[in-house]
Amino acid sequence: MLAGWLVLPVHAADEAERGWYDDAWSYRKKITFNSEFVGSDLGKFPVLVQLDDAGVYDHAKEDGSDLRFTESDGVTRIPHELESNTDVWVRLTKLYANTDTSIYVYYGNPDADDDQDSGSVWNNRYTAVYHLNQDPDGVNRNSVGDRLHLDDNQGAVRHNRPGKIDQAVHMPNDNSWLGATDHRDRFLSQSTGTVSAFFNADSTQQYTTGRIFIDWQSRVSISLDTNAGNLLFQNYDADGAYDTISAPYEANRWHHAVWRHGDGQLAAYLDGASLGQVASGNTDDTNADFGIAPGWLLHGQVDEIRVSDVARSGDWIKAEYISQCQCEDFVTISSEPETGDGVAAGETISTDTSAIAATGGTTQTVASPLESINNLFRIVNEREITFTEWSYWSQRVIAGEKPTLPELFGAMQYQALEN
Repeated sequence: MLAGWLVLPVHAADEAERGWYDDAWSYRKKITFNSEFVGSDLGKFPVLVQLDDAGVYDHAKEDGSDLRFTESDGVTRIPHELESNTDVWVRLTKLYANTDTSIYVYYGNPDADDDQDSGSVWNNRYTAVYHLNQDPDGVNRNSVGDRLHLDDNQGAVRHNRPGKIDQAVHMPNDNSWLGATDHRDRFLSQSTGTVSAFFNADSTQQYTTGRIFIDWQSRVSISLDTNAGNLLFQNYDADGAYDTISAPYEANRWHHAVWRHGDGQLAAYLDGASLGQVASGNTDDTNADFGIAPGWLLHGQVDEIRVSDVARSGDWIKAEYISQCQCEDFVTISSEPETGDGVAAGETISTDTSAIAATGGTTQTVASPLESINNLFRIVNEREITFTEWSYWSQRVIAGEKPTLPELFGAMQYQALEN
């Protein structure tokens, strides 16, 4: 260490020059999630990233197999799952409420192999996640793992219909249903759990009750009461009572319905908003199969079913809805890609060292770091440096990351462009 240097900690929320994930990837874009729609910090939170209008496929492989996602440091991988080549589920380490959350998507590697990890995307207490976008092979797969897939019981469910996200299934108003009939497993405990789904009910619903979600023994359900025009959330408790919350719904449009049970309460949400809660004891029996509309005839579409073995918070449920509904400015993808040289495509960072000469320095190893950092920062940012900023840059010089004035000057310019 150089004598007379003050060793200070690196700023924890570093937004300066980030690393590059891998030189084999030619491009990346920054993705930002708006904290305005997040009520509290949410850990291991899956978000939807839609790339259809982002320009990513100007350079990415057609099937999306070269897509990689990283933390805001540009290096640390985070898992993703492709529902389609443009609809991607990415698990954030944390979605922040008080500051925007940023990640990167890398692309442009023609030699890359597919590296999805759906199990890790959904490893935060999800027991089942169904995108309902499979080909009409009679099986709708569970993204959480190789179990609890939904089978097409009657063979008449209409697959590959336009959904809320990519594709969905359409229930044809007959005795068809989807169900995990060959799996006797516990999706939900008797005391806690969360079920959610998007649905779009046809106005031509012919029967009094159409089930969107139900376990085989009718203990847990989200259903339509077409006589009253209401959506029903029900839990059949161990005392033999159906605890119910109801709310009106609008036909021929997509809605997000959430059933939540925990702490002796049944709660319901519609399109991210709470419908209230009622006292409700342990579910009578959840060690049973479940399906969509098993014997109660639904006419309409269903998409994106999720089951968790935990009672999700209201903030979690609202953020899930905002992420999936595509109805708010929740996600922003940078318009111009960055290239492997660390700058935005079409932009350059100056290599002119004439400004450095004004500091009295040279292109050799920094000799008087404090004065050089102060002056260079003032040239780049046209203001005085703060103590935290000086601490950050001095540490980079001490660590040998930016040992010359041109390198230090270029890094400061890059940070200014990013901010």
